[in-house]
Amino acid sequence: LKLTAGARLTHDRKRQQMLPAQLALPGRGYPATTVTERVTFREGTGRLGLDWKPDLALGDRTLVYGVVSRGYKPGGLNPPCSAGVNCPSPSYEPEFIDAIELGAKNALLGGTLELNPSAFAYDYDGYQVSKTVNRSISTENIDATVLGFESEAVWTPVQGLRLNANLGLLRTRISGGSSIDAMDRTQGNAAVSLLSGALVGGNCVVPTRQLAAFNA
Repeated sequence: LKLTAGARLTHDRKRQQMLPAQLALPGRGYPATTVTERVTFREGTGRLGLDWKPDLALGDRTLVYGVVSRGYKPGGLNPPCSAGVNCPSPSYEPEFIDAIELGAKNALLGGTLELNPSAFAYDYDGYQVSKTVNRSISTENIDATVLGFESEAVWTPVQGLRLNANLGLLRTRISGGSSIDAMDRTQGNAAVSLLSGALVGGNCVVPTRQLAAFNA
């Protein structure tokens, strides 16, 4: 029987300086005044694992294990956004995951058969999702849960022959938050059209009537 425990304290500090480009203005270089955004995160995480090797008549070797852990990914800052458009949040929150896994590793039939089943559950708080918004990449937070089961079997009935079988079942769910599909910005509205590809206005929505007049 073996018990493994670990703990970690993480302190993240991030800073972003806004240096706007100046076009069609006299002078050169960046402006003397800049806006600086800062975020700070401090979190504790840990892991607890238990391994048990019982002496069972069921097989040659058996390992039963269980792991409980908490993970963390720091938040951060989104790129600056031009005024007058629907800007995302200037920053995003950390991502946390509470994970539980239970499983066993078995050697059966004189070691010719390996059977390894496991079940797990992941609970995400503030799962970080990145997407393109107004020709810039931004990150937002949603919540999600994952339930799963996996089983791996390897059988070697005779020398030179090995059979593998794997089974996986997943159930995933977005448990909180929402996100707009940035790749379908027209949302079925025939009055607007999407400019994409190598065009200067790529990934932008324009009125269909004005686009038709421009092409004419």
